[in-house]
Amino acid sequence: MPEDSAGQKTGSLACRVNGVLAAWAKPDSGAEISVVTPHLLQELRAKGQWLQCRDLQQWESIKGIAAAPMVLKQEVKLDLRFDTINGGLTLKNLTCWVASDGLPPGMGDILLSEGVMERLGYNAQALLDQARSVRDVYDMDEDVAPPGVRSVLAYAAATTIHPEPTPEEKELQPDEEQRCFPDI
Repeated sequence: MPEDSAGQKTGSLACRVNGVLAAWAKPDSGAEISVVTPHLLQELRAKGQWLQCRDLQQWESIKGIAAAPMVLKQEVKLDLRFDTINGGLTLKNLTCWVASDGLPPGMGDILLSEGVMERLGYNAQALLDQARSVRDVYDMDEDVAPPGVRSVLAYAAATTIHPEPTPEEKELQPDEEQRCFPDI
Protein backbone atom coordinates (compact mmCIF):
# COMPACT_ATOMS: atom_id res chain seq x y z
CA MET A 1 0.00 0.00 0.00
CA PRO A 2 1.10 3.62 -0.24
CA GLU A 3 4.14 4.49 1.83
CA ASP A 4 2.73 7.82 3.06
CA SER A 5 0.70 7.07 6.17
CA ALA A 6 -0.58 10.67 6.26
CA GLY A 7 -3.48 9.60 4.06
CA GLN A 8 -4.90 7.56 6.91
CA LYS A 9 -5.13 10.66 9.13
CA THR A 10 -7.21 12.53 6.56
CA GLY A 11 -9.76 9.78 6.04
CA SER A 12 -8.25 8.44 2.83
CA LEU A 13 -8.30 4.71 2.19
CA ALA A 14 -5.41 2.69 0.81
CA CYS A 15 -6.23 0.97 -2.47
CA ARG A 16 -4.60 -0.69 -5.45
CA VAL A 17 -5.31 0.83 -8.88
CA ASN A 18 -5.56 -1.53 -11.87
CA GLY A 19 -3.77 -4.13 -9.79
CA VAL A 20 -0.38 -2.43 -10.14
CA LEU A 21 -0.24 0.84 -8.22
CA ALA A 22 -0.77 1.65 -4.54
CA ALA A 23 -2.77 4.85 -4.02
CA TRP A 24 -5.05 6.75 -1.64
CA ALA A 25 -8.78 7.16 -2.32
CA LYS A 26 -10.90 9.60 -0.33
CA PRO A 27 -14.62 8.90 -0.02
CA ASP A 28 -16.58 12.16 -0.21
CA SER A 29 -20.33 12.07 0.23
CA GLY A 30 -20.52 15.65 -1.07
CA ALA A 31 -18.69 15.14 -4.37
CA GLU A 32 -20.88 14.88 -7.46
CA ILE A 33 -18.19 13.14 -9.53
CA SER A 34 -15.18 10.93 -8.90
CA VAL A 35 -11.90 12.73 -9.61
CA VAL A 36 -8.37 11.43 -10.19
CA THR A 37 -5.01 13.22 -10.41
CA PRO A 38 -2.99 13.35 -13.63
CA HIS A 39 0.04 12.27 -11.58
CA LEU A 40 -1.67 8.95 -10.80
CA LEU A 41 -2.28 8.37 -14.52
CA GLN A 42 1.38 9.15 -15.27
CA GLU A 43 2.46 6.58 -12.68
CA LEU A 44 0.12 3.98 -14.20
CA ARG A 45 1.49 4.65 -17.70
CA ALA A 46 5.05 4.38 -16.35
CA LYS A 47 4.11 0.88 -15.15
CA GLY A 48 3.03 -0.02 -18.69
CA GLN A 49 -0.71 0.33 -18.13
CA TRP A 50 -2.97 1.04 -21.08
CA LEU A 51 -5.66 3.39 -19.83
CA GLN A 52 -9.18 3.68 -21.15
CA CYS A 53 -9.23 7.50 -21.43
CA ARG A 54 -11.60 9.76 -23.31
CA ASP A 55 -10.96 13.42 -24.10
CA LEU A 56 -13.98 15.58 -23.31
CA GLN A 57 -15.28 17.44 -26.35
CA GLN A 58 -16.14 20.35 -24.11
CA TRP A 59 -14.01 20.99 -21.05
CA GLU A 60 -15.83 21.09 -17.73
CA SER A 61 -15.12 23.23 -14.70
CA ILE A 62 -15.99 22.17 -11.17
CA LYS A 63 -15.97 24.16 -7.93
CA GLY A 64 -15.75 23.18 -4.30
CA ILE A 65 -12.72 20.88 -4.23
CA ALA A 66 -9.97 23.50 -4.38
CA ALA A 67 -9.98 27.28 -3.88
CA ALA A 68 -10.09 27.88 -7.64
CA PRO A 69 -12.35 26.01 -10.07
CA MET A 70 -10.77 22.85 -11.47
CA VAL A 71 -10.71 22.19 -15.22
CA LEU A 72 -11.61 18.70 -16.38
CA LYS A 73 -10.41 17.68 -19.85
CA GLN A 74 -10.55 13.87 -19.71
CA GLU A 75 -12.29 10.95 -18.12
CA VAL A 76 -10.75 7.56 -17.42
CA LYS A 77 -12.00 4.17 -16.25
CA LEU A 78 -10.05 2.52 -13.44
CA ASP A 79 -10.32 -0.56 -11.27
CA LEU A 80 -9.78 0.06 -7.54
CA ARG A 81 -9.22 -2.72 -5.02
CA PHE A 82 -9.57 -2.16 -1.28
CA ASP A 83 -8.59 -4.60 1.45
CA THR A 84 -11.34 -5.15 4.01
CA ILE A 85 -11.71 -7.46 7.00
CA ASN A 86 -13.95 -9.59 4.76
CA GLY A 87 -11.44 -9.79 1.90
CA GLY A 88 -10.81 -7.64 -1.16
CA LEU A 89 -13.44 -5.28 -2.58
CA THR A 90 -13.04 -4.21 -6.21
CA LEU A 91 -14.68 -1.23 -7.87
CA LYS A 92 -14.49 -2.20 -11.55
CA ASN A 93 -14.71 0.32 -14.42
CA LEU A 94 -14.99 3.32 -12.10
CA THR A 95 -15.35 6.44 -14.26
CA CYS A 96 -13.17 9.25 -12.93
CA TRP A 97 -12.69 12.73 -14.29
CA VAL A 98 -9.08 13.89 -14.54
CA ALA A 99 -8.41 17.11 -12.59
CA SER A 100 -5.87 19.03 -14.66
CA ASP A 101 -4.16 20.57 -11.63
CA GLY A 102 -4.49 17.56 -9.33
CA LEU A 103 -6.22 17.48 -5.97
CA PRO A 104 -5.37 19.67 -2.95
CA PRO A 105 -2.95 18.28 -0.33
CA GLY A 106 -4.54 15.71 1.95
CA MET A 107 -7.13 14.63 -0.61
CA GLY A 108 -5.21 11.58 -1.82
CA ASP A 109 -5.02 10.46 -5.45
CA ILE A 110 -8.68 9.68 -6.07
CA LEU A 111 -11.86 11.35 -4.81
CA LEU A 112 -14.83 8.95 -4.69
CA SER A 113 -18.20 10.54 -5.48
CA GLU A 114 -21.46 10.51 -3.57
CA GLY A 115 -22.88 8.11 -6.17
CA VAL A 116 -20.09 5.62 -5.52
CA MET A 117 -20.58 5.97 -1.77
CA GLU A 118 -24.34 5.37 -2.07
CA ARG A 119 -23.76 2.33 -4.27
CA LEU A 120 -21.52 0.93 -1.53
CA GLY A 121 -24.26 1.47 1.04
CA TYR A 122 -23.52 4.91 2.49
CA ASN A 123 -26.71 6.60 3.65
CA ALA A 124 -26.53 9.80 5.71
CA GLN A 125 -29.88 9.24 7.42
CA ALA A 126 -29.01 5.63 8.32
CA LEU A 127 -25.71 6.87 9.77
CA LEU A 128 -27.56 9.36 11.99
CA ASP A 129 -30.10 6.72 12.99
CA GLN A 130 -27.28 4.34 13.94
CA ALA A 131 -25.49 7.06 15.93
CA ARG A 132 -28.72 7.90 17.76
CA SER A 133 -29.20 4.25 18.71
CA VAL A 134 -25.90 4.51 20.61
CA ARG A 135 -26.58 7.87 22.34
CA ASP A 136 -28.69 10.97 21.91
CA VAL A 137 -26.00 13.65 22.44
CA TYR A 138 -22.50 13.82 20.95
CA ASP A 139 -20.29 16.62 22.31
CA MET A 140 -18.36 17.94 19.32
CA ASP A 141 -16.49 20.59 21.32
CA GLU A 142 -13.24 18.64 21.17
CA ASP A 143 -13.37 18.00 17.42
CA VAL A 144 -10.75 20.05 15.61
CA ALA A 145 -10.95 20.50 11.85
CA PRO A 146 -7.74 19.54 10.02
CA PRO A 147 -5.72 22.39 8.51
CA GLY A 148 -5.97 23.00 4.78
CA VAL A 149 -9.03 21.90 2.90
CA ARG A 150 -12.16 21.93 5.02
CA SER A 151 -14.94 19.68 3.86
CA VAL A 152 -17.72 17.69 5.33
CA LEU A 153 -17.09 13.99 5.02
CA ALA A 154 -19.15 11.26 6.52
CA TYR A 155 -18.10 7.72 7.15
CA ALA A 156 -20.15 4.78 8.28
CA ALA A 157 -18.43 3.02 11.13
CA ALA A 158 -19.27 -0.24 12.79
CA THR A 159 -20.35 0.14 16.38
CA THR A 160 -20.13 -2.43 19.08
CA ILE A 161 -23.35 -3.55 20.68
CA HIS A 162 -23.27 -3.25 24.44
CA PRO A 163 -25.43 -5.78 26.28
CA GLU A 164 -28.05 -4.43 28.68
CA PRO A 165 -26.58 -4.34 32.22
CA THR A 166 -28.08 -6.66 34.81
CA PRO A 167 -30.05 -5.16 37.73
CA GLU A 168 -27.02 -5.68 39.99
CA GLU A 169 -24.76 -3.80 37.56
CA LYS A 170 -27.28 -0.98 37.29
CA GLU A 171 -27.14 -0.51 41.08
CA LEU A 172 -23.33 -0.15 40.94
CA GLN A 173 -23.21 2.31 38.04
CA PRO A 174 -23.85 5.52 40.05
CA ASP A 175 -21.03 4.62 42.47
CA GLU A 176 -18.66 3.81 39.59
CA GLU A 177 -19.49 7.03 37.79
CA GLN A 178 -18.98 9.08 40.97
CA ARG A 179 -15.61 7.41 41.57
CA CYS A 180 -14.42 7.99 37.97
CA PHE A 181 -16.03 11.39 37.48
CA PRO A 182 -16.34 13.05 40.90
CA ASP A 183 -18.24 16.31 41.24
CA ILE A 184 -15.81 19.16 41.76
